[in-house]
Formats: sequence, C-alpha cells, structure tokens
Amino acid sequence: MKTWTAEEINQLEEFKGHLKLSHEEVAQRMDRSAAAVQVKWSKIRGRHRAVYYKKPPCDQPDDWKDRQCLMCGCDFQSVGNKNRVCKKCKSLDSWTGQHTALI
Repeated sequence: MKTWTAEEINQLEEFKGHLKLSHEEVAQRMDRSAAAVQVKWSKIRGRHRAVYYKKPPCDQPDDWKDRQCLMCGCDFQSVGNKNRVCKKCKSLDSWTGQHTALI
C-alpha cells in the first residue's frame, strides 16, 4: 500500500474538488487505483464535513450550571448535564487510566 503525501492530497483536492474529475480520471492521472482515490476522497470529505457541522462550544453563561463533582464532591461550573466530574478529578490517573508503574 502506497502512502499519500501532502502534495498528492493537495492534487486530489484540486482534481476532485475544483475540477470535478471522476475517480477513474484522477486515478489515471495520479497512478493510483480508482478504489484508493475513492477511499481517500471520502475520508477527506468526511474530515471537512466534520469541521463544518461541528456543534458550537457552550461559552454562554446560560449553558453553565453549578454541579457537584461525582468523584470529590466539590462544586464546579458544568457545561451540560453530561458533565459531572470536575477538571481536577479528570486530570487524575484514576480518571485517565494512566497508572504509573512501581519500580
């Protein structure tokens, strides 16, 4: 399997995005298979789509609410009802799953 270089990705974006060439035409010009072009193009489009349709962050004070941390019990500013653990507790090894080995 041949890896895609940054230059090839730029070429692919030019051929598919701006020139609207078919997968087969791009594959022929880039010395790749049509399937490889199709897969890479769908991944690129998915990446761009994720940027455009990303949910905006909740910076509004209305979205923030005081909640009690489920780990340490302290009060903290929570964004949404699924945020129930404070930042201090989220940085602990028990939350992140990173355990230091004893030597």
